[in-house]
Amino acid sequence: MRIAICDDEPKQIEIIKDHLQSALKGEDYLVIEAQSGEALLEGSGKEDFDLIFLDIEMKALNGIETGKQLRKSNEDAVIVFVTGFKDFALQAFSLRAFDYVIKPLTKRKFDILFEDIKRRMQEISLRKEKNRHLLVKSRSEVVELSYGEIVYFEKSGHQVVIHTRDGSEINYYGSFRGLKEELGDSAFAQCHQGYIVNMDYVSSYRDKTVFFKEGFGALPVSKSFLKPIKLEIEHRLFK
Repeated sequence: MRIAICDDEPKQIEIIKDHLQSALKGEDYLVIEAQSGEALLEGSGKEDFDLIFLDIEMKALNGIETGKQLRKSNEDAVIVFVTGFKDFALQAFSLRAFDYVIKPLTKRKFDILFEDIKRRMQEISLRKEKNRHLLVKSRSEVVELSYGEIVYFEKSGHQVVIHTRDGSEINYYGSFRGLKEELGDSAFAQCHQGYIVNMDYVSSYRDKTVFFKEGFGALPVSKSFLKPIKLEIEHRLFK
């Protein structure tokens, strides 16, 4: 997770960093900090931010103008204004700010805010995942499927069979190794030598079997894939 904090008071930056350290203990994240809008824009690099904390009143480029510039290249970023001024709320929300918090940002206030932030980021992640597509050449045609349409993949000899939400099956020549590389870091996980499942459709695990939601049946889980599958299900249930 890439996080930006911009405030002309170093003490305020440290407060937010301390709150983040507590909230994200054990997680991998990077904080880019700046004491002016100009410095943040210049030092942000080419990568997008996931979460941005902005003060309003700063020298030269204020938080609203900084937010407008950042929004152009950070379409899905969660932007939170942390300020001592109430008068800029309408301007803040016009650039799709997630929240507008009046200082002081206490630990209790931050913890409540961060729970809402995590829910919003999860919604964004799910939307992106469902909008991703897989292109496969089946017979003489190229088929495009959104990830959200795919329930699971089955290995069948030198072919891969895609089982879709509408009950259809699409066969194409390919390997699981190549498929896993293409899927990358997504909702899909291998549960067996012959199956890769969309974890968004998995409801539970029991007796070396994963069970699907919505009546899509069940598939076996082999010993070598048992631990990661169980951890992923537990993570989804309790996050």
